[in-house]
Formats: sequence, structure tokens, C-alpha cells
Amino acid sequence: MSKIEKAKIINLPLSKEDVLNLHTGDFVLINGVIVTGRDKIHEYLFKKTKEEIKLKYDLKGSIIYHCGPIVKKSKEGYSVISAGPTTSMRMEMYEHALISRYGIRGIMGKGGMGEKTHKSMIEYGCVYLNTIGGAATYLAERVDKVLDVWMLEEFGMVEA
Repeated sequence: MSKIEKAKIINLPLSKEDVLNLHTGDFVLINGVIVTGRDKIHEYLFKKTKEEIKLKYDLKGSIIYHCGPIVKKSKEGYSVISAGPTTSMRMEMYEHALISRYGIRGIMGKGGMGEKTHKSMIEYGCVYLNTIGGAATYLAERVDKVLDVWMLEEFGMVEA
């Protein structure tokens, strides 16, 4: 049986129970809205309260993907050209607070997280999903649709 055939399918938003049913080494397929975010977005969310930020989507139960996608804009919207992971440790100083404040249940990226984030993940029920290295185009092809680009002018295409 292949990894795809053995894969666990997870549907977003995730519950704590969903997270607790995942184990190290599980191959997962994800259905739902995934939020991308890098350094600037993490810092912004860290410095603001939930009440100060107007998000179109509730982050509770969400997965945040440490990714700076390359996208192409057309009159139909955005298409993702490349969606490779960025190093998750760069967000270590912020991630623990985002997990507790916004109810994030999953983090995708490469390289793992540090101790502070790990403690928050255990406390609040959050999972780290290590993405496939060197597969930026492959991952981009798995994106069905870009629903929104948040704060494009403030952060730029890679960070928004």
C-alpha cells in the first residue's frame, strides 16, 4: 500500500481531537483553507490583539503554512506558481502566542519549531506538519484556489 493510500485525510478547521489522532510519521492530506504567513505577518499578529485585527477568516482550528508563495495575478484572480516552505524557526519568537491567541491547530513548514512553541502546541493541541522539501511546484499544483490576499500593499506579495 502506498503512502497516499495510507494517508490520513484531515478536514479544516481542526479540533483538538483531530490533532490528538495524528502521530509522528503520519502522511496527511488536507482539505480546507490554509493560511500562509511568514515573518512580517507573524510579527504583525503577535503585536496586535484579536480585537485590533480585522480578519476575513477565523484562525481557530486553522493551519498556518510558513510559506512565501510565488503567485501570478490575472483578471480571474491569483494562481500559485510556487508554494515551497520556509524555515519555521524564523517564526519561533511569535508562534507560541499565535497558537494560544488565535486557536491555530496546525503549523506547516520545514525544520520544526523551538521549545517555546512546542510547549504551546502541547498545551493548546496543535500539530507540526513537515512539508515535502524541494517540491514547491508540486505543492503549488495542489492549491485549488486563492481565496484572499490580506494586506498586500503593507506586506508585499510574498508576505501577504
